[in-house]
Amino acid sequence: MFIFSNGEYSDYEVCTLCRATEDINIKIVKRQYFAKFPNDKENYCFSHDAFMKWLIVDKKLAEELDYTNFHLGSYGEADFELRHLQNEYKKIMD
Repeated sequence: MFIFSNGEYSDYEVCTLCRATEDINIKIVKRQYFAKFPNDKENYCFSHDAFMKWLIVDKKLAEELDYTNFHLGSYGEADFELRHLQNEYKKIMD
């Protein structure tokens, strides 16, 4: 299992939880993706949503898993919250 994440600091987000359907070589996947979508290689042009869709829906190298995020809080506040997250790309495939 692995998560897709994106961003830094306050822009950081966990995008989705996945299970690999086979071994994934990140260098090969990156090369294949940018061969198909060369514009995404330019600065500020990479679409993590498009990449996840490509890997999950088109390449079928991973499948999304439902999961619950136990959010502990923000900005020093302990505002515990359980957030059940459903798959975006699973919906595309159904």
